[in-house]
Amino acid sequence: MTQTFYQVWRFNPLKDQWFYYNHIPNATTINAVKNVLIRHKNGEFKGNQFKNWMLNDRFKIVRVEQTLTDCEEV
Repeated sequence: MTQTFYQVWRFNPLKDQWFYYNHIPNATTINAVKNVLIRHKNGEFKGNQFKNWMLNDRFKIVRVEQTLTDCEEV
C-alpha cells in the first residue's frame, strides 16, 4: 500500500541545500499545500514564523510516495 502526500521545502543559500520546511503541514493534494504556503507568506497561517527576510527565498512543493507495510504489534 502506498501513501502519497505533498511537502514544502525551502532552499537555504548559505548551505546550498534544500530542507523540509516543517511550518507547513503535509497535505494530500498539491493545491491544499500550495494554499497553505500562500496563506503562510501572507501572515494568515503561523505568520509569526514567516520572517520578512524570507520573502525572496525559494520554496518548492515535493511529492512524497511512502510505502506502508504490514506491522505487527509487539
